Amino acid sequence: MQRRSIVLSYERLKFKFLTIALSFFLLACSTPLYYYRSDTEKLSGVRKVAVLPFRNISSRREAGKIITNLFIEELFNSGLYQIEDMGNISEFFIRQRIRKKGELDLDTIKMLGVQFHLDAVILGVVEEYYQMEGGRREVCPQVGLSARMIDVKDGRILWKSHHRASGDDHIIVFNWGRVRTATLLARKVIREMIVALETL
Repeated sequence: MQRRSIVLSYERLKFKFLTIALSFFLLACSTPLYYYRSDTEKLSGVRKVAVLPFRNISSRREAGKIITNLFIEELFNSGLYQIEDMGNISEFFIRQRIRKKGELDLDTIKMLGVQFHLDAVILGVVEEYYQMEGGRREVCPQVGLSARMIDVKDGRILWKSHHRASGDDHIIVFNWGRVRTATLLARKVIREMIVALETL
């Protein structure tokens, strides 16, 4: 009886220790969503935008293309703006012989605005897109993104946001709530960025 009591006490102590350790771990991993707006009235007047290809500085080769497609999809689902077709944007870049699509000068942004009757363009950077591929070892995915909306008339930043997340950020306890793939995590990050845009 005494041995059983000692075992139960040990198990309770171990559970408390794991709970406390998990709480500190989550606090350390979580990075809050940051966003900024310059002019609420001007931002509310935006009707049509183009999402330009995200510049990729992560270690994942195709991360820029993945994030661009996910951002367009989630922005379309939000119903906030009319979005110019990416095929038309790509043709514009080919005609203008533009290779570095992630960073454009104001003259090119103005040309885009005139060509497609845009109010703003959205540019972004994939800073982190990580997930271990293959093997038995399970590694927590990580995604870090930044994006900004630019007025096509004067180049002014109307909105910008930065967000980073880990697959462990939403764990409740013992891996419940863990996001296990970088794609699912990226979609979650983008949704949270767009929700912040909706509330402006």
